[in-house]
Amino acid sequence: MIYPILFVVTFFSIGLRAFQQRNVAYDKTLYVVPTSLCISLVEVVAVTTIVTAGVNAYTVAAYGFGAGFGSLAFMWLHKRVTRCKKT
Repeated sequence: MIYPILFVVTFFSIGLRAFQQRNVAYDKTLYVVPTSLCISLVEVVAVTTIVTAGVNAYTVAAYGFGAGFGSLAFMWLHKRVTRCKKT
């Protein structure tokens, strides 16, 4: 059960980082502080989950897939929320 949790936590952790990167690139200052607070919360949960799960192939796979899908999803979300047209 820990690996699906790790996938979800990493999805949000890396996804929020992608969102924040686009905030900086597009000068969306209104979103910077709330996004940073969300990142810090999710990072604490991510580290705790990894420590609980231990490092093995399943941990790496859950982290990797969560990160990839999270980045894609949050890049799309940023475009929708901020109405940025440039990709």
